[in-house]
Amino acid sequence: MLGALGSSLAVYATYTFISSVIREVYHSSAGTISAALTMLGVTGVAGNLFVTRAARR
Repeated sequence: MLGALGSSLAVYATYTFISSVIREVYHSSAGTISAALTMLGVTGVAGNLFVTRAARR
């Protein structure tokens, strides 16, 4: 349970850091930040699916 909580906190901390970097360094709009965070989430899910399948072999 504690590991899952730590993992969730790490993901949200990453989202916060990435959005700040995109906004401050690249001067991007809210739409661009939203698209970047969506891509981060989608690739995270895809990575988890890949690792799960790879671990079963």
